[in-house]
Order: sequence, then C-alpha cells, then structure tokens
Amino acid sequence: MVLAILAIFAGLAAPRFADFLPGYRLDQAAVRVMTLARKARTDAATQRLRTRLTCAVGANTYGITVEADPLRAAGVYVPPANGWGQSFPLPDGVRFAEVDLADGTVVTAGSGTIRFHPDGTADEAIVMLEDVAGHQRFVYVRGLTGRVSILPVDEEGLVAPTLQGAGDPSLQRGALEGGLGGQGGVIGK
Repeated sequence: MVLAILAIFAGLAAPRFADFLPGYRLDQAAVRVMTLARKARTDAATQRLRTRLTCAVGANTYGITVEADPLRAAGVYVPPANGWGQSFPLPDGVRFAEVDLADGTVVTAGSGTIRFHPDGTADEAIVMLEDVAGHQRFVYVRGLTGRVSILPVDEEGLVAPTLQGAGDPSLQRGALEGGLGGQGGVIGK
C-alpha cells in the first residue's frame, strides 16, 4: 500500500522534473560558453597572443583559436596547441540567438567572433543563448577588462538592472535593450 502511494507521487513528480531539463540545459550552455571565453582571455594574457572565441550561429557550436604568429602572419588564427581547439556543440534544445558586438553588428547567422587581447582587454560583446521555450541567457564580455560573466535575467526575461557592477551604466537594462552602444538589436524578451 505504501509503495503504491509512493509510486503515485513519483508519477506526479516526474513531469515536473522534466520541466527543469530545458532550463538546466540553457544554464549549463551559458556556463560553458562563459568558461571557454574565460579560457580564451587567460590564454591571451599568459601566451601574449590574441585569442578569439567564435560562436557559430545556426550551427550552434563554439570554440577558440589563437593568432599563432602575429609578426609574420598577423590575423591568421589557428586552433590552440593545448587541445582546446575543437568545436564544442551547444546542448540539444539550446541555440545561439545572436551575438551582439560593440561596433553595432548583430550576428544572427554565420559566426560572431570576440577577440581577447594580451593586455587583458577584449571586444565588448553579448552572446545571447535561447532554449526552445524562448528563455534566454546572456554571456557578457566587458571590453575594457575582458571580464566574462552571465548577466542576471528577471522574471520577464530582461536583463535585470541590479548587477555586480550596478554602477556601470553600460550594464543597465536600458543600455542593453538597444544593443551595445545603443546600435544593435533588441536584447531580451
């Protein structure tokens, strides 16, 4: 009798656990993209070479490359020799919605590339990830410092105005709705 009651409760709880899976995949995808971006930043500083994070919108893959010989072959990027040169896929049900770059470019097809420089700076960018339910996560690369973080999202799916760097007006909700520098597409849903 007790086992029957437990089985009923387990049957009721199972669909609720399944509801968490898409959100979990989205969160994990954001963490993985952020982690690889941080690796690119660290590699740029320690190896004294420009490093790129490339997000393939449509293919939903991402990876890093390094400028192997900036003096003899400037602008030629190759996979790093440390084994991190592979292309990583996003989890099922998660896609790159867009890559919003500081120059006003909003990449919705093709590849969005973010460079990390040996001096610790980077190309400012926001990488927007989206799941099948339309939930979004934003990986933010701060240009001046090269720091990479996941922006908090409020219950409406907009970037929340209370961030770790709350005093920074470029991180406030209004600044992101028009894209970086106010030039890109709408960020948030």
